[in-house]
Amino acid sequence: MNKPSMLKSIFGLYCPRCRKGKLFSSPLFRLKIYDMPERCTVCQQKFDIEPGFYWGAMYVAYMLSSGVLLATAGISILVFKMPVFYLWFALGFVGLLFLPYIARLARSIWIHIFVSYRAD
Repeated sequence: MNKPSMLKSIFGLYCPRCRKGKLFSSPLFRLKIYDMPERCTVCQQKFDIEPGFYWGAMYVAYMLSSGVLLATAGISILVFKMPVFYLWFALGFVGLLFLPYIARLARSIWIHIFVSYRAD
């Protein structure tokens, strides 16, 4: 059996240990963005490793959202020649649109840094 891809596990929001169980228990565009089960349903890996574990994910989310918003601003200004007044609306829309996925992706990246894959 071949090893599941780490990138697929990170971007698909799967458990870092078995790469099969889901990291989040609710759908993406619900109000419970950070709702995670206590343990993986497949391998029983604990997701809340210690109190405050996901605080570091805020820095990852900051980097991801900065990249998305800088790319949006660059494309809006250079390609579409958008005035600054409308650029603020575009950035707000894109920021709100990507917020749920970036928040979850940051947590996924963070837990993948500290929990290694095991093919049990």
